[in-house]
Amino acid sequence: MSNTSPYIIFDKSFIIKQTNYPSLETNTDIREYFYEIVGMEEGILSLQKGESIEIPMLLRDGLYYDIEIELFYETPQAYMISMQQHSNQINKYTNALKEINKKTLIQEIHKAKKELEYAVQHDTLTDLPNKSSLLKEMSNYANKQTDFSLCLLDIDNFHLLNDEYGAHACDMLLKHLSALLQKFFKEDIFVSRVFGDSFAILLNSQQKLDLHTLEKEIECSPLRYTQEDIISFTCTLCFEPYAPEHKNPKVFLEYLQNKMKKRKIDKKLAG
Repeated sequence: MSNTSPYIIFDKSFIIKQTNYPSLETNTDIREYFYEIVGMEEGILSLQKGESIEIPMLLRDGLYYDIEIELFYETPQAYMISMQQHSNQINKYTNALKEINKKTLIQEIHKAKKELEYAVQHDTLTDLPNKSSLLKEMSNYANKQTDFSLCLLDIDNFHLLNDEYGAHACDMLLKHLSALLQKFFKEDIFVSRVFGDSFAILLNSQQKLDLHTLEKEIECSPLRYTQEDIISFTCTLCFEPYAPEHKNPKVFLEYLQNKMKKRKIDKKLAG
């Protein structure tokens, strides 16, 4: 069938040549088809200037036609506009996603940093401040020339309890004592786990500590490890105010730890 209508120029980019298309009063169907169907054909994207492609077409009247599309300029304008809009939309979503990811990443970094800082300053078993945190707190008092005192607390015969009940039971005992100390000191008193079975209680000049009451509270609070195993325990306490002759908090802590060792030896000999 010979061509019955002239070439149609679309958007100054394509020439559409009808190959067996009957004469129509309007080219509305072709325009709708071009944007809805032909606009999706990947083959058009590969066209070079002067090349053409034949695409089948089915109009609303149910008749089948072939149309030939020839590239008029270097880049099809319809595609250029469509792809630009598509690209802009993708960039919009991509940038939004990058911004979300950036904010999420920053939040995760801040969260991880806080968790790391917390972990460095706290004991993993009891969640109490650790020795490093204790020394830092003591240094703050010393630097401000604020009076403070320190009480060390050690579980008696801890290694024997470990031999009798096992490591897990002793871990539970340490957590039990940690909770007991935090419950006992209702004021804002700094309680830390220094190492092993050794705990420290840091008090400023306004805070008081009744050592006898604390010892009795511990004696009356055994760990109910299982229905059969109720672990009773006692502690040795060593209390002393910080003095200038101790030079610095680290020296003071070492001094008090040595004093604690001597007191525990004396306690064993006396018992």
